[in-house]
Amino acid sequence: MKKKTAKSGGAVCKPRSADSSVAEKIRRAKPGVHRQVEEELKMYRDQLEALVSERTLELELTNRRLEEEINRHRHSEILQSALYQISEKASQAKDMDALYKAIHGIISSLLYARNFYIALTDTSGEMLSFPYFLDEFDPRPQSRKLRRGLTEYVLKTGQPLLASDQQVEQMAQDGLIELISAPSSEWLGVPLKRGERAFGVLVIQSYHEDFHYSEMDRELLIFVSQNIADALWYKQTARELAVSERRYRTLFEESQDVIYMADIDGNLIDINQAGVELFGYASRQELLQVNISRDLYENSQDWEKFLAAILISGHVKDYEVNLKTKSGKAVVVLITAGVEHNESDRVIGYRGIMRDSTERKLLEQRYLQAQKMESIGQLAGGIAHDFNNILSSYGYRVQLAADGEDGVKIYEKQEPRSDLVILDMIMPKQGSRETFLKLKKINPAIKVLFSTGYSQNEKVNEILALEVRGFIQKPYQVRDLLVKVREILDARS
Repeated sequence: MKKKTAKSGGAVCKPRSADSSVAEKIRRAKPGVHRQVEEELKMYRDQLEALVSERTLELELTNRRLEEEINRHRHSEILQSALYQISEKASQAKDMDALYKAIHGIISSLLYARNFYIALTDTSGEMLSFPYFLDEFDPRPQSRKLRRGLTEYVLKTGQPLLASDQQVEQMAQDGLIELISAPSSEWLGVPLKRGERAFGVLVIQSYHEDFHYSEMDRELLIFVSQNIADALWYKQTARELAVSERRYRTLFEESQDVIYMADIDGNLIDINQAGVELFGYASRQELLQVNISRDLYENSQDWEKFLAAILISGHVKDYEVNLKTKSGKAVVVLITAGVEHNESDRVIGYRGIMRDSTERKLLEQRYLQAQKMESIGQLAGGIAHDFNNILSSYGYRVQLAADGEDGVKIYEKQEPRSDLVILDMIMPKQGSRETFLKLKKINPAIKVLFSTGYSQNEKVNEILALEVRGFIQKPYQVRDLLVKVREILDARS
């Protein structure tokens, strides 16, 4: 059975779109429903706009944080570059003036620093100098004693200071500082420290009323100031060491005594020109090739004794040894030396001074021989001359007398300047007892050293009973005489 086919009219009907349907419904809707739909649409639009605004704000904040991060990164790079430059300039600058100028240039790349200065204290901490000073109005100040200016305030407190002209005036009114230089609209100073001690101040300032340093500027200057302080300290120390080295080298080369350094095996490390001349070598280079124990000591056992003495005590003073020149001539020297240690506190050598005492040794031997002879003629002649030379070589001023009477006359004239009289038991023209009594009459507190070749018998005791300050028996070594002289001079009256 066939299905019936529906009859249609002459026109074909197309389906309506959803928008058209909604719009049609809105047109056909009652007035109240129409308003509700419009309100819903407005709410959707407002929500969409709020969402777009929120998203836009988030993007702006993200971009701002990104820019800040980029700026911080760029700022960090600038600071790192500045610190590197400070360190580099400290090692490369030829002198302190070049370093000061370089530091100013580095600071100027970071901050406004048209007016810039560095102030430093001396080693005593009482004087202030301005080795670098650049200012639009003020000339470079002369070195001065510490006062109560802004610079000294930062030195005293050890803290940075950022102050406007009004704040500076208030500080002056409060008695914290005194106004010294031309007032600036902004003053920023930071201390230069070594440890906890401030040894200087770095200052930048502005005279323009429309310019102000910020707290960030303050923090930045504080940040770089420690590296600047280290650089200045390093350069100053290096300069002082160089000056000290030049002074030492001058003293080393021009000293009349032998100054030398040697290792523990006796090999010379360095020696001055006086050593080259004393030992008769052609040059320092030639002398540095010798070994002290093998080539300079007359007896190698004396070297071993010296080495043992200095290793035990760490030093020796006026240690007498017999040495020899390149030609074999005998030389007597007094050595004052101390040991050298390495980082592990192990002795690696020693350094010291040799004083040629060959001539003095000969005088002492002649004097000792003369004492044994007890010859009055010699005492007034050759031995008196030797006695004078020996004591004079140790820093004493000696006035010789030909006999007892002459001695009394000399003492009477020079009594205020005479500290000690040395009397011999046997003297021509006037005996020691009579001479002493006359001297004591001139000065009851006179200091007298009595010398004789006799043992301490009744005659000697008679003299000592007269309050003679000291007694020394011949023959004696010169060192014994010097000790006795020193004892009497140092004793209370």
